[in-house]
Amino acid sequence: MQSSDASAADIVARIGTRGSPLALAQAHEVQRRLAEAHGIAPEQVAICVIRTSGDQIQDRPLYEVGGKALFTKEIEQALLAGEIDLAVHSAKDVPTFLPDGLTLSSWLPREDPRDVFICPTATILSAAIAVNVLTNVRFPGYSDRFPFLGAAVWVAILATAAWRRPDWSVLPAALRGTAFLLSLVLAASMMPVEQLPAASWLTALGLGFVSAVFDNIPLTKLALEQGGYDWGVLAYAVGFGGSMIWFGSSAGVAITNLFPEARSVGAWLRGGWHVALAYVAGFAAVMLVMGWHPHAPHKGVVTEPAVATQPQE
Repeated sequence: MQSSDASAADIVARIGTRGSPLALAQAHEVQRRLAEAHGIAPEQVAICVIRTSGDQIQDRPLYEVGGKALFTKEIEQALLAGEIDLAVHSAKDVPTFLPDGLTLSSWLPREDPRDVFICPTATILSAAIAVNVLTNVRFPGYSDRFPFLGAAVWVAILATAAWRRPDWSVLPAALRGTAFLLSLVLAASMMPVEQLPAASWLTALGLGFVSAVFDNIPLTKLALEQGGYDWGVLAYAVGFGGSMIWFGSSAGVAITNLFPEARSVGAWLRGGWHVALAYVAGFAAVMLVMGWHPHAPHKGVVTEPAVATQPQE
């Protein structure tokens, strides 16, 4: 445990905290407010940095060792032992039940929730959503002639490039993940499937499980062209189903870049079998609440009925 520089005789109170930038920022804020409230120098409120179990464990996921208490146990022990007088910690990481003798006594004033930062990611997503909606609502006949969505994303990325500070250290892992995703999409596009079974809610449920193994983009395209599916139910099925196995979604690939052990499908199934049950339960809930309402083929060409004419005499 490390404390800020000050003679022991001048110390009025000792604040225990973790050593992360966020924790230290919060501790210094409390130090400043206490000093102002009691008319003392900030140095008389010592900040004691405590290295917790959560800070020390770096070789395995924390959920395998314990929960939120990993970031508070040593701080709580220091409080009970009288080594510190108070502790500053983010409420989101404090366990629901505290040890006997400890309590949550004070909270810092909340900041204005309207004070937000619009990040480049929000700009990119907004541009993609706006162009997608505009193209499909106002110009549906042109949406297949040019990749408007992809162009909008690239324009937004280039326009916000000056706002970002690239972290080039993550580029190698990102390139590996990108290559894997492109290979997956290419393999899925070569899937020799030209028609899906007759559209029904049972088929849609099955497409979710198929999407967990194959890329869901060509499956969704076939379903849209074939028609007869409920688009809302289909979106749930291929969206949820496509993420049940790690290589079915870009998020899963990103996770495995951080935790390579997750690339084991067997381990994924053993540790996440409940995800498949949640998919089925969610599908049942959607059907009970919304029902099944088939739609016509997406952007299908509706042929006008033939008009019978009388032969001219």
